[in-house]
Amino acid sequence: RSMATMLDSPGDDEEFAEFMARVDEVSATISGLKDGTVDAHALLAADAERDAAEAQRKAKKAAAAEAARRKAEELRLAAERRERLREEKRDELEALKQDYYLRKAKRERWEAYRAEQQARAASGKCFTDYYRGWDLFEEDPDEDLFSGDNPAAVQDQAAFDAMAKDVEERTAKRKAEVAAAAKEKEHGNAAFKACQYGEALAAYTRAIEHHRGDKSIYTNRALTHIKLRNFLSAVEDASRAIEISTFLDEDAARRPPPPTLLKAYVRRATARTELGQYTEAESDLRIAGEMAPEKERVEVLKQLAALRAEAEASRREAEVSNDLAADLAAVSIGAEGAAVGKVDPARVRDILEALQKAASPADNTSAEEKDQLLNELKALLASPKCRLCLRQAGGIALLVKMLPARPVEAAGLLLQVCMERRAQLEFYESGGTTAVLRYLKLSILPEQEGRQGPNEMRSPATQVAGPRRIQIEEVGSDDEELSGEAQPGPARPFVGAPVGVMPHGAKAVAAQLSLLATACRHARVLEAVQRAAASEDSYNRLVCLLGVESPPIGEARAQLDETHAAAANILGQLACGGKSKALLGLAPSLSKAVVGRMASPTAPIDVRFACATAIGNLSTSAAFRTELIKAGATTSLLVLVRHVGAHAGKPQGLGVAEALLPNTLAGLNNLSLIADGMATISVPEMGPLLVPWLVEPSASRLLLRRVLAVLAKGANRCSEIVTHILGEKKVVVVLTKLVEAELARSETPSQMDPSAKSRGNEQDCGGAGDGSDGG
Repeated sequence: RSMATMLDSPGDDEEFAEFMARVDEVSATISGLKDGTVDAHALLAADAERDAAEAQRKAKKAAAAEAARRKAEELRLAAERRERLREEKRDELEALKQDYYLRKAKRERWEAYRAEQQARAASGKCFTDYYRGWDLFEEDPDEDLFSGDNPAAVQDQAAFDAMAKDVEERTAKRKAEVAAAAKEKEHGNAAFKACQYGEALAAYTRAIEHHRGDKSIYTNRALTHIKLRNFLSAVEDASRAIEISTFLDEDAARRPPPPTLLKAYVRRATARTELGQYTEAESDLRIAGEMAPEKERVEVLKQLAALRAEAEASRREAEVSNDLAADLAAVSIGAEGAAVGKVDPARVRDILEALQKAASPADNTSAEEKDQLLNELKALLASPKCRLCLRQAGGIALLVKMLPARPVEAAGLLLQVCMERRAQLEFYESGGTTAVLRYLKLSILPEQEGRQGPNEMRSPATQVAGPRRIQIEEVGSDDEELSGEAQPGPARPFVGAPVGVMPHGAKAVAAQLSLLATACRHARVLEAVQRAAASEDSYNRLVCLLGVESPPIGEARAQLDETHAAAANILGQLACGGKSKALLGLAPSLSKAVVGRMASPTAPIDVRFACATAIGNLSTSAAFRTELIKAGATTSLLVLVRHVGAHAGKPQGLGVAEALLPNTLAGLNNLSLIADGMATISVPEMGPLLVPWLVEPSASRLLLRRVLAVLAKGANRCSEIVTHILGEKKVVVVLTKLVEAELARSETPSQMDPSAKSRGNEQDCGGAGDGSDGG
């Protein structure tokens, strides 16, 4: 460098010393060249070597400077990346901290609640300790991150990076566990639908092991336990689902409530009912009724009605059981006068033992002796004590075994026993409903399956050529009485009924059908029979039975009428909802058979009433409404309304109306959803026919509701009906009171009395309600 540059630049001491040494060296070289002591050629070689070394030194220095620059740039970029990551993970870390503290607070609330429940169990204030061994919370994986004096503090960059990685791993693990639980839950649902309850239970248990915080898995497993009759376990799982909703999800106060929470209360009530904990079950259903939306509330109220019926049956049975125990004790000690003037329940057991012995192939008991035993047992079963004694002695199972051999006698005895609600369920669990359905399958044959024989019952419709039409019996004079007697004159075939045969006679079939209808008053039995009837082809057999016109040889016409009434009655029960695939496939033929039998001029009033009930239930389905209208159901129902209207103002008029009108009007109301059905009720005569029942002071709420439903629709299109209503001074007062009562009931849904609905269920199983549109 030039001297000026050297002087102007702020060079360091090393460079200056090097420069001065170079100056001295140059001066010495010049002096040596002058005096000849320095060789010029050697000097040039030394300068070349020195220049090469200098160039090498500068190259190394430049390379070192470039490496330092690159390292500085890398450090700068790394610092920027770390700062960006720090900002991103800081939000995630803060969210994780908040989630941890929320879980910690929930766990503390849960532990306090569990301690309270365990204390109650220890003091005997609850039935049992369902909470022992419970732990809704796994070991918290974030405990080590957030516990301590300075939770989740980032001491250095390495600690922060490790924590960020740990957060990602924990999140991924949780997602994997939830996914595994969802997969097991789907497997359990599929197994449950296939009725493989053991496999479903195992799948739900595996799902819970993966993820304990999903309340829907607990409600599903509770239902599975109910199917397997593990009622204590069902109560436990349903309770656990409720606690998850309360302490983890915190959605118990939401309205409308989560569907899973509503199911948990209903299923816990079901299990508690089976355990005999009626007070606790009613409390669960009241809570469910308060939180349920309107549509679900109807089902809750139905279950509440069934619960109250079961509780009342249990109470009555307990009273009878106490009296029975006292009577048996008096008989066993030979108390004087113990059996004088009283029914002896111990005799029931003796008869059952004799019948059991007579069933043995090696026994020689004559037929006359068996008949005497059965007649004596029939007389004894008029007493509630004897009916209970028969149940406790296993008599229902014995009588079920006798059904194939003695269909009339065994069915009659079982019919007496099954008047009690608990006996209906025991009859089903003893295989009684299956036995009856199989007997009917053999006893009611379509014509192509039947064989010629003296007891065959064939419809004379097969002998009539040409078109046929439904015959409608009109109302006679005002003095005509509703009678079950068949009208004289030749039987006329009706349109659309399939032809069938009854090789075993009408009496046995009627007894079996009446028994089945009585057992189906229990909701669980009805549900099971509806499923089984499809597999046993029972619907088609019943349709064929309604097509039979002539009684078997040796049987009276009244016996066939009783069979028709029993067939229509059981069809009305099995048709509740009208949604069975087996029923939908028979919609045209079934509609024609029921309407045709109702319109038959030979049909007595009880057969018509049973057919009206069946129409009311079938008409809740849109598919059946169309077919029923085609078959002329509205005209036939209107004829029945006229029959009842002819008895208005008579001493027995209200009783006739209460028995016949509710289900008949339910059918008319449901069918009015179709234009042709609406036209039937929108006629002036509906006012005089129905308004008198509104002003009856003793009319039931069920009758009033259904009369009003039909009048409301008819009045909307027929001004004459409105005029007739306004012409009755008492109607406005009655309507005002009804509206006030309904408003009061709607304000307190949990206090709604399901008994009004249940009064109609004995006749229509709840299917023929107030109309599908709530009219």
